[in-house]
Amino acid sequence: MKRTIIVLMLLVGSIAGWNYITLSKPVDTTLGQDSRNHGIEVRVHYHNYISPSVLSFDLRSVSGDNSMADVFRVFLQSSKALREHEFEKVELQYRGDVRFFLEGKYFKQLGSEFDFQNPVYTMRTFTSHLYRPDGTKAFPEWTGGWLGVMTKELDQFSEFHKQWYLTISPTP
Repeated sequence: MKRTIIVLMLLVGSIAGWNYITLSKPVDTTLGQDSRNHGIEVRVHYHNYISPSVLSFDLRSVSGDNSMADVFRVFLQSSKALREHEFEKVELQYRGDVRFFLEGKYFKQLGSEFDFQNPVYTMRTFTSHLYRPDGTKAFPEWTGGWLGVMTKELDQFSEFHKQWYLTISPTP
């Protein structure tokens, strides 16, 4: 019995350490270098802490002093910190509840482009890469005149934040 408990404790400790070293530490280090991130709490870990093909990006809290742009910057900085990883999928959670996901390739692209891509462009086009937990597209892609398209895309970006962490449950 004691041996089983010791083995379980070692296993749990190894899993926690693996998640910390490979994900949490690089993200925490990167986010800690930008004082604007104060007030936003994020936890990153492998899906169920053991599946390395899926990243769980869990937004735990956002202070009243932070904006949607602050939260998105934290997400983008996290993608930069983890850009060397290969994920099939990245779940966007709020307090452990999966609200959206995006393909791992796109997450990697965001991290690779972080230093030079126009953040307004990234904000505008981000929602077209989001899926609901059931696999359906979360938001439509827009076509037409640039002003109308840009307005719709930015409206969707705001709606995404509302559904991710500003309301109790997402709107289907």
